[in-house]
Amino acid sequence: MADLKSLSRQHEDILEVAARIGNHGIPERVKANSFEILLLLSELAGKLSVHLATEDKYLYPKLKGHSDARIRETSSAFEAEMGDLSSVFKAFKAKYSTTGQIGEASAEFLQDFQLIRTALTTRIAKENQRLYPLLEE
Repeated sequence: MADLKSLSRQHEDILEVAARIGNHGIPERVKANSFEILLLLSELAGKLSVHLATEDKYLYPKLKGHSDARIRETSSAFEAEMGDLSSVFKAFKAKYSTTGQIGEASAEFLQDFQLIRTALTTRIAKENQRLYPLLEE
């Protein structure tokens, strides 16, 4: 099974990059720093990609056959939910794949990013607070 400490560290890294993007919280800052934001989005995409690959390949397949029904049910629900988040993030990343797309639509970018950040934060909190503690019992 995947190392929970490593997955938790990945969670921290993902949230840290999301916070750095969120620090550009007004349209003027987004427009002025669109290149930095583009780099941060690429970093976030990379971290999410590694994290999701680890979960998809090692964690969730093992949990589907777990002897504890609570773990099977919780992990199945989370796995289905994460698929949606992954698709939403990929669409967001495609929408804002250049500095021009970020800078020219800075207010919309901030709104869209806040939705992504909230979804990531919620998802990570659920895994950290509900799934991982079950696995440590």
